[in-house]
Amino acid sequence: MQMATFSWFASGHQFDAQFFNQMLQGESGNEFTADNPSYIKFIDIHTGKTLYHSSNLKSESFTLDQTDTETIQQGQNVFRTYQQDGTLQVRTLTFPIRDHAHAIIAIAQIGGSRASINEMQRVLLLFLAAGMLVAALLAYVIGSLVANRELRPLSNLSSTMLDFSVDSLGVRLAPTSSATEIQQLTYAFNHMTERLEKSFQLQHRFVADISHELRTPLTAIRGQIDILLMDPDLQGTAHQDVQEINIELRRVSWLLTNLLLMARAEVGIVPALDEKHVQVVELDTLLIEILRQLQGDKQPVMLEMGQLEQLSVRGDRDLLKHMILNICDNALQYTLPGGHIFVELTMHQDPPHSIDSE
Repeated sequence: MQMATFSWFASGHQFDAQFFNQMLQGESGNEFTADNPSYIKFIDIHTGKTLYHSSNLKSESFTLDQTDTETIQQGQNVFRTYQQDGTLQVRTLTFPIRDHAHAIIAIAQIGGSRASINEMQRVLLLFLAAGMLVAALLAYVIGSLVANRELRPLSNLSSTMLDFSVDSLGVRLAPTSSATEIQQLTYAFNHMTERLEKSFQLQHRFVADISHELRTPLTAIRGQIDILLMDPDLQGTAHQDVQEINIELRRVSWLLTNLLLMARAEVGIVPALDEKHVQVVELDTLLIEILRQLQGDKQPVMLEMGQLEQLSVRGDRDLLKHMILNICDNALQYTLPGGHIFVELTMHQDPPHSIDSE
């Protein structure tokens, strides 16, 4: 309302009291209140008396002081805020009215209650607070969704690496549409597992091939030595030397078998139990056989047999023999010459074996 009135006079229109009075007349009577919030007043530039005021305003309301009058006489506008009846705030704009020659002929004052403005401010603040809360919730939800989507590949990579083993070398992470860094990390992981898989495959084939290549000549040599030992013409020192060679060859074969078993186990070639080879094995009989074999090799230590209980287990007899031979061989290797190794077989809560050496 204030801007419309100001623009009316600034454009050179003449004052029309009936027009402005009809425009400003409130529906609630002649009193200027928050429900009838706008008014207009015209003041004599020379005497300061009210020439006209809208019907809802008392003539003595919102008077100008000398400073405001001098400011307006200089052609400037004056903004003021008044307090009416202790509660109602009124914002006024006072400006000069000029004739066609741009001479100041009167002063116009238009005002309006701040109650509606304050109410609008409260509503705007309420909407602003609600909007900020909704925006924060939306930002949280959207941020959580985006973060979960972007971090899901990292979670998959972490779980895959925790479960990573020789048996899972063929696992590959699926390509993702996440950030470039995560795509590069996924590619690097897949490339690493691919190279590891190829390396283990090469090692697997090498161990399998070397097992056959090493055992074949040793088997042939042992066969030839057995034939020599059967020759009746081989007597004396020559027979003893061949016997020593046979003993050392058996030790080499035994060490080679151990090395190949460990190498095969390291690359995941663990011999599976064949049901055809699983049988009831009498451990006492197997242990007697092993001890007789070791005693026949002229060991530098004394092997003594203690109590052997009659115990049986289900398993592969060859693998069990290999295990017991390995234990006994370690005892022979780490016992000083002239020492004693005492072997007995008894039942305990833990695996049934007992090898004492002194």
